[in-house]
Amino acid sequence: MSYGWEPDDIVQIINDLKENNEDASLKIIDKSLEKTALELGKKYRDNDYPNINLTNFISRFYGNNENISIIKKDQNEVIVKTNKCKIFEIFKSLKRTDIGFQYKCRQDYFILKGYDNNCSLEIEKSLMKGDECCIHHYFNNKKA
Repeated sequence: MSYGWEPDDIVQIINDLKENNEDASLKIIDKSLEKTALELGKKYRDNDYPNINLTNFISRFYGNNENISIIKKDQNEVIVKTNKCKIFEIFKSLKRTDIGFQYKCRQDYFILKGYDNNCSLEIEKSLMKGDECCIHHYFNNKKA
C-alpha cells in the first residue's frame, strides 16, 4: 500500500523534521497517513457492503499471502501471524524499523477503523520491533 511516498523518502523527511525539532510537522504526517489508511478501510467496507464483518476484512486486507497464517478465525476474533513482510525488509535495510512501525504498521489500526469502527486491533508482536514474527489480534467489539 503506497500513496506516493516511498520508505526512503519517509525516513529522510522524518529525519530532517526531527533534526529541526519540527514536532508540528511530524503530527501532520501522522494525521495524513492516518487519513489515507481510514480511506482505504472505507473502500474495503464499501466493497464488502452489506457483508461487513471481521472475517471479510481479514480476507480483503491480507489476500492470498503465503507469509500469513491464520491462527484463529471466527466472527468475533481473528489472530494473524506474519512470518515475512516486504515493508519490514525495506525499513530494516534503511535501519529505521522504528519509523516503519510508527508510519506504516500503525496504519493497520486506522484501516480497520475505516472498515468497521466496532472492531479493534492489538499488535502483540511486530517484526519492526524486533520480534520473530508479527501477531495481529483483531476483535469484534459489537455487543451481541
